[in-house]
Amino acid sequence: MTRILVTAVMGAVLSGVGGLLLLPVLRALKAGQSIREVGPTWHNSKQGTPTMGGLMFMVGIGIAIVVMGWRGMLASDFRHIYVFVFALIFGGIGCIDDMQKIRRKQNTGLTARQKFLLQ
Repeated sequence: MTRILVTAVMGAVLSGVGGLLLLPVLRALKAGQSIREVGPTWHNSKQGTPTMGGLMFMVGIGIAIVVMGWRGMLASDFRHIYVFVFALIFGGIGCIDDMQKIRRKQNTGLTARQKFLLQ
């Protein structure tokens, strides 16, 4: 139980540090969120908010899983890696969705049907 908590805290801290490094890069690349004109006016303040921030979570959690699961991997126990691979697959779907939004410069990425098929 303690090992799980340490891994979770390590992943959170690494994700936070990763966010401090990644968000300025995403802003410089202009990887910002577009807001629809038909939505509420208070959404306009979200214009330009960096998208693809899930990268910082995947990297932070991945490092924590490898560091804390190293002993298990040496003993040929890869259960934690299997779970992380599924998280990476879903994160990849989110990344594709965000890339579509950035490429089109609108708030529409993948359709619900496309996301369902990819899942």
